Amino acid sequence: MFPSAQRESFGGFGPCSLGLRLGGSPIEMTLANSRREVRRQLRERCTVAAGVYGMLDVQGQLIYVGKAKSLRRRLLSYFHAGANDAKAGEIIAHTTRLVWERTPHELVALARELELIRRFLPRFNVQGRPDRFGRSYLCVGRSPAAYVFLADEPTRRAEACFGPLRSRRRLAEAA
Repeated sequence: MFPSAQRESFGGFGPCSLGLRLGGSPIEMTLANSRREVRRQLRERCTVAAGVYGMLDVQGQLIYVGKAKSLRRRLLSYFHAGANDAKAGEIIAHTTRLVWERTPHELVALARELELIRRFLPRFNVQGRPDRFGRSYLCVGRSPAAYVFLADEPTRRAEACFGPLRSRRRLAEAA
C-alpha cells in the first residue's frame, strides 16, 4: 500500500522542495514516560511560532504530520490531561518521538504540511494524500450467470469493468 521508501526509518523532513524559506532546523524530542514530563519538555523546548510537526513510531517511521499557528500550543494539546479526541489518542499511543520545524507564517506551514504528507504518506494522515480516495472498479462477471464484484484493477474475469471509481464503500453497497 505504501511505497518502499516509507518503510525506512525517518531521516528528517529534508529540504523544502517548494522553495519556501523556513524558520530554522527541525527539533526532535523523545517522549517521556509521563504526560506531565512531556508537557514540561514541550514548554521548555518548543516555540510559540507557526510550523509543522511530525510524530514517529517505535520503528522510526513518520506516522503523522500536522501544522499549527502555535507549535507549542498544538503539541501540548495532545498531552493535556483532559484530551479526549479518539484519533489524537490513537496517534499518541503509537508515537515515541516528536519532530517539529518553525515556519515564518501559518500559510507556509500549510504548504509545507501538504508537501510532507505527499512525500512521506504517513499512515494517520488522510487530508492531502493523493491516494486518500482508493480507486476501485465495478466489474460484471462472465456467464453462465452474471454477477457483480469490486476489484482494485480491471480483471480478465470480468465481462465489463467500470472505473476507476472513488468510494469503495458506496460501490460495495451498490453491488
